[in-house]
Amino acid sequence: MAFEAKLTYQLKKNKEEEKKITITQYKRQQYSPFTESSHKPLTPLNKLPDELVIEFFIMTYEGPVLLANGELKKEVTPIPDVRKDVKVINSLLSDCAEFHRPPICKVKWGEEVFRGMLVDLKYRYTLYHKDGTPVKAVFNAIFRETVDVDSALQNDNTPQSPDRSKYRMVYENTRLYQLAYQEYDDPSHWRVIAEANGISNPLDLEVGTMLSLPPLQ
Repeated sequence: MAFEAKLTYQLKKNKEEEKKITITQYKRQQYSPFTESSHKPLTPLNKLPDELVIEFFIMTYEGPVLLANGELKKEVTPIPDVRKDVKVINSLLSDCAEFHRPPICKVKWGEEVFRGMLVDLKYRYTLYHKDGTPVKAVFNAIFRETVDVDSALQNDNTPQSPDRSKYRMVYENTRLYQLAYQEYDDPSHWRVIAEANGISNPLDLEVGTMLSLPPLQ
């Protein structure tokens, strides 16, 4: 059974936008914070982020509507083109100039709320108006959980201070400039992290490794 939901996102600071979507199916993927080790049976690690895998659609055309007097409601012209919505959803995969990262999204239905970045998207058009305008798009999307940096640091029990290095795990889409922006409030400091960890190619990061984020000198 399909149900209505809201997809909110920020493409600009202090400006939250919203799209109404209809979810046809979803699943949440959660990962254990433990891994096997050659030294210990179970070793706790920084938990991999949860994922929300959903199929949803956006439809911009209602079709003929019968009014109470028995007449058909006059068709709205021009017919809304769903490709405009597809363009917006697709833009959520890209870095925003104001944030130096893809926008954080929230998917909300009922009491459920999932907060994360869109990391994978496929879509197809399944309904067209008689003039050929696409009016329905079906999306298959994966959102990966994100955590507010300030909250995460407050809950981090690792001894840290301004003059001591911090450590962050590399996930699938981790980028050095994102870590630099989060830690130093300046993405151009990615070279500091690269030099501290002996990284020659910032695009070739091994998932699961821990990176040292040294204090700025």
